[in-house]
Amino acid sequence: MSIPFVRRCVLFFCLVSSTLFAQFAPNAHPIYQALRTGGFGQEAYSVQNLLLKRGGATLKLDGKIWLLGPVNNKHIGLAFTGTGILSVTPPTPSEQRQLRLFSRDVEFVEHFDEMMLFFTDNTYDEVKAAGQPDSSPAPAGVLSDARKRLRDSLRYNLYGRLQQDVMAQQPGGLFFAMIKGKHYSGKMLFVVDPHGVPSIDPLEAPPLDVAPEEVAVTVYDEMHGGVWTAYYLPQEYMDHTAKGTQKNDTFFIEHQDIDATMEKSGKLDGVVKTTIISNNDELNVVRFELFTTLRVSKVVDSSGNAMHFMQEDKEHDAQFYVVLPHALKMNEKFDIVTTYSGKDAIRNEGGDNYYPLARDNWYPNKPFGEYETYDMKFHIPKGMTMVATGIPVSSGEENGWAVSVWKSAVPQAVAGFNFGRFKKDQAQLKTRNNFQIESYTNINPPDIVQAIQHAAEPGMSLDGSHGSAATLGTMDTRSFGPKALAEAEMATDLYWQYFGPIPYQRLAMTQQTASNYGQAWPGLVYLPITYFFDTTVRHQLGMSEAKGYFRIVASHEVAHQWWGHAVGFKSYRDQWMSEGFAECSASIYTQMVNKKPDEFRKFWSDEHELLVQKNKEGVRPIDVGPVTLGYRLLNGRTGYDVPRRLIYPKGAYILHMVRMMMWNSKSGDELFQKMMTDFVQTHYNNVASTEDFKTAVEKYMTQGMDVDGNHTMDWFFNEYVYGTALPAYSFESSFVDGPNGTTLLKFKLTQSKVDDAFDMIVPVYIELPNGHVPRLGSIGVRGNNSVEQTVNLGPLKERPKRALINWNYDVLSE
Repeated sequence: MSIPFVRRCVLFFCLVSSTLFAQFAPNAHPIYQALRTGGFGQEAYSVQNLLLKRGGATLKLDGKIWLLGPVNNKHIGLAFTGTGILSVTPPTPSEQRQLRLFSRDVEFVEHFDEMMLFFTDNTYDEVKAAGQPDSSPAPAGVLSDARKRLRDSLRYNLYGRLQQDVMAQQPGGLFFAMIKGKHYSGKMLFVVDPHGVPSIDPLEAPPLDVAPEEVAVTVYDEMHGGVWTAYYLPQEYMDHTAKGTQKNDTFFIEHQDIDATMEKSGKLDGVVKTTIISNNDELNVVRFELFTTLRVSKVVDSSGNAMHFMQEDKEHDAQFYVVLPHALKMNEKFDIVTTYSGKDAIRNEGGDNYYPLARDNWYPNKPFGEYETYDMKFHIPKGMTMVATGIPVSSGEENGWAVSVWKSAVPQAVAGFNFGRFKKDQAQLKTRNNFQIESYTNINPPDIVQAIQHAAEPGMSLDGSHGSAATLGTMDTRSFGPKALAEAEMATDLYWQYFGPIPYQRLAMTQQTASNYGQAWPGLVYLPITYFFDTTVRHQLGMSEAKGYFRIVASHEVAHQWWGHAVGFKSYRDQWMSEGFAECSASIYTQMVNKKPDEFRKFWSDEHELLVQKNKEGVRPIDVGPVTLGYRLLNGRTGYDVPRRLIYPKGAYILHMVRMMMWNSKSGDELFQKMMTDFVQTHYNNVASTEDFKTAVEKYMTQGMDVDGNHTMDWFFNEYVYGTALPAYSFESSFVDGPNGTTLLKFKLTQSKVDDAFDMIVPVYIELPNGHVPRLGSIGVRGNNSVEQTVNLGPLKERPKRALINWNYDVLSE
């Protein structure tokens, strides 16, 4: 029986509509379900002396192996019991040293009797070729224990990563060994991934975040947790491609179109269209970073066609994966539209104060550092003000909401916001292209401040008991908005002079309810609420002014507009430049704006103390490892405070030492300024590596800096950037009469606690009777040696008080 034409059209439209607007339940893709729930297959083998060699490591296996059932005709894992040995030899001396630091052995050899191994490489072929068929029952406990650890301890959805390779036609290269070690730790991972070791955030250990490096050994127990070693594939060192510049990830993000609504409770609702570009010839699955309490309800393409996605429970392995409707080719673009909602990413702190807890993953994103363009539209409660990265395009009211539209002027490393009931102060730097500077302070105090104020009322003590009241100074942050504005003005103007312009048109200094840290996004700074209290209040609240934190936090965060944003960092090994250069910039601010020499030297004395003072683990941060290890230095063995106490001050010292070597009495910092401005312009609105900075220094190095006569700074970078050297100095001097009424300075400089090849240029100063301390010159010294010299100072009205070295903390030393 034929269907009338009109009915056929209606039926066709209904079928198309149901396909177009259908939604897939999360985690419903059949391949994903097979990966996550599948068990052992039919194959099992006995092996003797099976050697699996991967990424500079060898797994030696004697025992039994049970293969997991194949998924999409691909083998994806095995369980092993028996006698196993993992031996690892990193391909670089620095990584060998770091592994020894953790293992406390000359060689890293871990014994185990149980392992769960997931793979997408040719492991199956090697096992089958070397093994003898075996009929022993599969150890279900090994698999269930591994799955529990993935879900609860590692909080990592490995199955989404496996699906990337399982859906591809070509073999993958993933090798993910979960090892129950008997000597070092029962919670050990050995991972090889040609797309960079995946980012993992264990429950009881520091994060594993070392991409683009492809090999890592990490421990995820509470006592020894941390990345023990990480490096590129050994072949890449031979090919000279083992660099942070390599782009081995599967895709990049080109543009984000964000429509976000923030309710008065802090609940966030978002719809984001993300334009990706494939970096793979066969891209099927993509992973985004998204705050775990933000739950995805729908994923579609730009035409509204539903797409499969994975997002497990927020307390466990909640990584957000999207399955593409077809495999993308290299450089192919695709739009993914994600609808999500949730609490906790933004906290309502009371008094119309809001705390953005999710700073870089409040929208589907990739790890910090890829430069993308943004269009953003925000809906917030009426009467409040939104401050965001980028340029404000428009603002108004729609349906009872305060609505604002923002657009990035240039690609940005990240996007962010702050909002509340703000008081605004503003200024303009007319000599800096009319650069706009604003400060925002909350009109009303958050709940925590109200509680403190209530505790200080008559009849109530600060600890909550009844008694005599402590009189608090003002906690109204609005009166300190002009201070933030003024410091931002001075810092921006100074840094513009030293480092050149930045690619942004404005800078907003905003108050946040966090009390102990600041943060900077492009054109947006979050300052701790305690910055806006006076010193009396901070003292009454028990907050120490030690290390001058509140004197430099604003200038440090302003400096991140240059270091971290105008110039980003290529990998975790280069992050020291972002924090270290911002810290050094704050020292220049202290010197040039405050114009107090003692405060400048106090700054460097504090930085020195952070490096050389032992922590509660009995470790000096300076000795733990080079700055190029970045936040990998976060571990249970040497102390969780080491990264902050090494990356910031030593990174700052490295730049400070370069500045001191370039300085001269005639032109001051002119050469240093030229170098830094050139460095910014060369890597403008892009990422830079440690080697890029070394190239910049070598371009502008003075003749005196060419210690080895080869016009390279290898000597300095090997000692202080890639090494952990810390020389000690002693200095003896005297003034004697010279011929014809002159004064002679005789001195002896001794360098110790270094290797024989250690070179350094040490500045020598003299203190004059009026208290002025000019630099006399510099003296080079190599190894554990002494240098003696006599210098004719000419005829002097008055003999200097003394001669000295390291007056401006020119050289990082004991």
